[in-house]
Amino acid sequence: LEMAVVVACLTSMGAATPDTEVKCDPQAPSAVRLACERLRERLRGNGAGGTIRLTRTEAPQAELGDEGYAITSSGQTITVRANSDAGLANGVYTLLRTMLIENLRSPFDRTWDVLEKPVFRIRSMMVAPYSFGGQHGFSVFSPDTWAFKHWKDYIDYLRLFNLNQLGIYSMRLYDPEIPETWPNKERYAIWKQAMEYAQSLGMEFTWVQTANHVHQETWWQYPDLRTEHDSVWTGCALCYSKGRDVIRKTQRHTFEFFKDADHFMFMFSDGGGACYCDACSRDQAAVFLRMVEDAQQTLREVGSKADFVFWNWALGFWYSSIPAGIPDYLDRYPQVRQIQDNVFERLPKHIRIEDLSVVPNVFGGQRDTLKEAKERGFQTVTMFGYLMNPELPLFMFPQPRLKPMIEMIGHAKALGLDGVDGYRLAPHGRVLNDFVFMRLAWNPDLTAEQLVDEMAGYLTSNPDNRAKVAEAITALDRYWQEPHIVPTPENLALVEKASRLLDEAKAGEPSRQLEYLADLACLLPGIHRLTTPGISREEAEAVKSAMLAETTKRYILQGFGGTDYQWVQETRMYFNAFATMWAPGHALAVPLTNEVRDAEKGADK
Repeated sequence: LEMAVVVACLTSMGAATPDTEVKCDPQAPSAVRLACERLRERLRGNGAGGTIRLTRTEAPQAELGDEGYAITSSGQTITVRANSDAGLANGVYTLLRTMLIENLRSPFDRTWDVLEKPVFRIRSMMVAPYSFGGQHGFSVFSPDTWAFKHWKDYIDYLRLFNLNQLGIYSMRLYDPEIPETWPNKERYAIWKQAMEYAQSLGMEFTWVQTANHVHQETWWQYPDLRTEHDSVWTGCALCYSKGRDVIRKTQRHTFEFFKDADHFMFMFSDGGGACYCDACSRDQAAVFLRMVEDAQQTLREVGSKADFVFWNWALGFWYSSIPAGIPDYLDRYPQVRQIQDNVFERLPKHIRIEDLSVVPNVFGGQRDTLKEAKERGFQTVTMFGYLMNPELPLFMFPQPRLKPMIEMIGHAKALGLDGVDGYRLAPHGRVLNDFVFMRLAWNPDLTAEQLVDEMAGYLTSNPDNRAKVAEAITALDRYWQEPHIVPTPENLALVEKASRLLDEAKAGEPSRQLEYLADLACLLPGIHRLTTPGISREEAEAVKSAMLAETTKRYILQGFGGTDYQWVQETRMYFNAFATMWAPGHALAVPLTNEVRDAEKGADK
């Protein structure tokens, strides 16, 4: 009798409901299998039962395109349907991302009726690993000092939003024959891991570099071969007209090491690469074409199947506007004024063109080279999102920049471009800007309100914190209406409010991204105060001391403070330099005042 009672009780209680099952073909490509595994991690322990199944269409359906998907639900079954494996993976990530934004433990807590395909077939993020903002010592702020773990986390973030390409723009070169480059050996190994991991997720990889870039040691060995330039960037580049053989020899190991990259992208001006010597200036376009041909030949020699991308990077600006300060330069080389037309006329049309958008026009007077490239018949044209991260120290801090981002991506859509390429120097400080770019890269029609709501949901798990973060993002976006600090009391109140709300929200949330966001935002009120007209030296020193104290309390700020073995006075001098860089808030469109110019001249002396 007792046994019968026990059996009856167990029967009435029933067995525990299993977790939601994700059915994935074990023979599917790694991109699909890894997407499913990541979704399973979210569902583990949810006890919701039911099934998520993936299915390929028997015949291609136009509404799904090459990478689109449909997600539908019926009872305890959710179906992800697509024409391709890429579409299936994108659908799985969208399902996961939606659960994160809506804070769902069970995917059956909502009805699924989603049909989407991307506007752009290329959705990329270019990461430039170098000491952006001046960080020093041990720090994970810049990708320059990232271990593979940090690359993996960031690549997972990109893939969650259905980006399909990753680029690394290296400022470091490694050549086994040059002992001085050996410290970069581990960087190369980590970047190769990042490449292979991105490819396993179904992303393509782009190796990016300045076309005539060499290692510092090579630059010092050949002083007569250096570029002749008068530009805004220093760098280690040699004149291609004079140093072609040395450059190719130095770069060959890099081509071979990253031969499994899907794309090689060259830039021909910035990073010290612009050369205004007589040999180059007589026909700059011919020099560029020689660089392209040489790069393609080296790729073939090392067994690479990568295609070549021409990073145009406002050539007219670099070779007409900047050298205008060189006496008689444009009079001696009037053909330089037509450099953009010459390049477009002579460059093979199968080569992909990438350039920045004229919306907004950060350089002023810039031609819409993206529109021109499309009209001239180039088969693939992509927009470079320079607006996302101009190389000014102030741009390491959180800035949503909703309106200009929406305008920039909208312009790319209006031109019918093939893709958009983001730009990132310090990912941990720009999670909001990344979010905006990635969502718009998939759907350019999202509104600012939708983006703020999604960002707040993604970063939090508590409804109260979600409201706080949404309010903080809105305050930050209002604060950065201009790409520089406007020192008004109203703006100070905005940034103080944002910092306070983010600090309050991060205390109860597991998100490391929210933590970094709050920790970087905490410096903004101090930076704002330092820009206030009439601030006294004593007041400024007090503000900087308070900011410096925060760097030992907040992990992401360690590269700017006193957590390395260092003389205390040296730490203070370093931080004073950081604060001086951040506080003026120079933007590309903002001219230096005479007072600032005089101060800089005095500092030079």
